[in-house]
Amino acid sequence: MANRARTDEGRVLAKSVSFVLPTPVSPRASWFVRGALRFLNYFRETDTKTARDLSFLSFLHWVVLKRDDFDSVNSESGQKNRLEHDYNLFLSTFDGPWQPYVDAFSDVLGHAIDFVWSFSIGYPGSKPDSKFRKYIFLNQLDAHHHYTAYPIASVRDVRRALHLQSNLSEFAEQSKDLEPEQFAQEFRRLLIRVQNDLGTIGPLEK
Repeated sequence: MANRARTDEGRVLAKSVSFVLPTPVSPRASWFVRGALRFLNYFRETDTKTARDLSFLSFLHWVVLKRDDFDSVNSESGQKNRLEHDYNLFLSTFDGPWQPYVDAFSDVLGHAIDFVWSFSIGYPGSKPDSKFRKYIFLNQLDAHHHYTAYPIASVRDVRRALHLQSNLSEFAEQSKDLEPEQFAQEFRRLLIRVQNDLGTIGPLEK
């Protein structure tokens, strides 16, 4: 699928998945959407923490695109082509698969979703889940390209690696003058502390 990152071999799907969702908003209502986004941005520390708690989410962004930005001139008639609606564009990068992401996103950030998308035409609300999933399926676009620094590592993998690196650096500094027996004892304690960080990484599916 085009909305999934691939490895250099081009055959194995990596863990990173892009999510592109433009939803139509009437030009009048788009002013309220911009206000809602400014409000959420003002309290972004709370929402950022909430989003960070979603261990599969690496990137999240909302932006309103005005229809005037897409005006073009018809080469035959000389008249301007204008879209009927503005668009609320939602971009995200997450660790797949698709349905668990949508369900968890709805459960954890449902209040923010409804606050911003309630102005989108045809939006059914984040509950019930079946209508919400159908709305997303009908409006979602495949991304032809997206960037990920660690295509075979999930967000959780990266966080564990950072935690492991921090513990190893601290251990290396504190153990450099230890006697062999004491070093072995402290090393075993280190393994107990970081055992949950020692998982393997790999592609999402083959």
